[in-house]
This record gives sequence, C-alpha cells and structure tokens, in this order.
Amino acid sequence: MTKQIRAGIWLAVSLISAYQFISLGIGVVLANSALHPGRRSIAKRAAGAAILQDQFRAPLSDVSVMASDGTLPRAWYAQPASWEGSAVILLHGVADNREGVSGYARMFLHHGYAVLLPDSRRHGESGGDIATYGVTEPNDVRRWAEWLAPHLTNCEYLFGESMGAAIVLQASEGIPHLCAAVSEAPFSSFREIALDRISQTTHLSKWLARAAGLPALESGLLYARMRYGVNLLTPWNRFEDLTLQSS
Repeated sequence: MTKQIRAGIWLAVSLISAYQFISLGIGVVLANSALHPGRRSIAKRAAGAAILQDQFRAPLSDVSVMASDGTLPRAWYAQPASWEGSAVILLHGVADNREGVSGYARMFLHHGYAVLLPDSRRHGESGGDIATYGVTEPNDVRRWAEWLAPHLTNCEYLFGESMGAAIVLQASEGIPHLCAAVSEAPFSSFREIALDRISQTTHLSKWLARAAGLPALESGLLYARMRYGVNLLTPWNRFEDLTLQSS
C-alpha cells in the first residue's frame, strides 16, 4: 500500500469520524430544543373572556386535571347560552398555547358547542418538563375527555392543528364518547416532520436534508430516549406503516 493510499484512507476515516462526532453534538442540541419548546404566555385572557361573554353569553372558566404522572395540565372551558349538549376539545400547535385555537373556539361556540381549550404539557400555563409530541400528551387528552364527559348530554369531539392534530390521532382511540375528530395538518411521524424542519431551516432539498441530517436526527432520537426516557417514534409506528402501504 502506497503512502498516498494510506494518507487517503486516514483522511477519509478522520472526516467520517469528525462528521459522526459533529452529528452527535447537533443531535443533542436538536433534541433538547425540541423537547423544551419556549413557553408562550397567555396574553389576552381578559379580552377573550369579555368577547365570549358578550357574543355567546359563555363565561370563561379556568380548569385543570391531574395527569397520570403528576403533571398539571390547565385549560379554559366555555359553554354558550345556546348550548346543545356537545363539546369540542381544541388542541394547539407546538410552541403555542390555547389562545392559538381561540378563533376556532368562537366558531364552535357560534354553532352551539361548548369548548375546552387545554395548554399542552410544557406549553402555556400547563406543567411538564418536556413536550413529547404524542407520546404522553394523548393520556392528558383522555383525562380532559373524562373531565368533560359528566358535563355533556351529547357528543365529544376533538380538533387539533399541527402538533395538536398529531395528538388527536393518538388520543382518539381511547375516548368512549367521541363522535368525531378533526386533524388539521398532522405529521406522519416525528422523524418525517423533523427532516422537513431541517430542510426548511437549511433551505436544502428534502433529499439532501435527509442525507445530511439523518445522522444528527437519529443521534437526537437516541439521546432523547437515553436522557429523558422518551421514544419519540413509538406512537407513530403504525402511521409510518400506513404511509408505506399507501405509497
């Protein structure tokens, strides 16, 4: 083996090792960022309560439930004067809070539905150290559905957008009195939405983002599992299977 070939092999091994090391570091940063989204504070409760009271004669109540792991999710509940016995649980997107779906709440109130607007864990005023994108949140939604059921004489419904839409897909199976669910702009798996975000952030094509970002993403997923005990892919296995079958 010539000196040039040995030097080339050494350089290739060094570059691969450096890439793996950098990917590991980026993965840790990405995992911590995803699991700890910034909290958006509730800013317009008084104004929102006044609108609901004026337009729908629907007092705005602050409510909470205790999650199975001791986390305390918080929400608003409003019931219009023209209530017909059904209610909708509305779930917001990542790094947002219940105010992000308040426009939908007014739409449902206008049509005679009561509304429950929770802050997802690690969002708004709800407790929780990390957001898990559908691993633990569906159990919180089922607790909300249990809280809501005694107040109703008709159906329960779910409505979610983005992360909330993904949580709707996971939570809907475990709610006995659920009549329908609406999932607006969900994602098929955490891996796929993460790769999409990498593509958007780096302005690379999806193919290049997948090729360059997959090692960092897989490192982040492994870190989340080892550091926080959260497998972000667990609830999405069946949706990935359905996606593969339909493609």
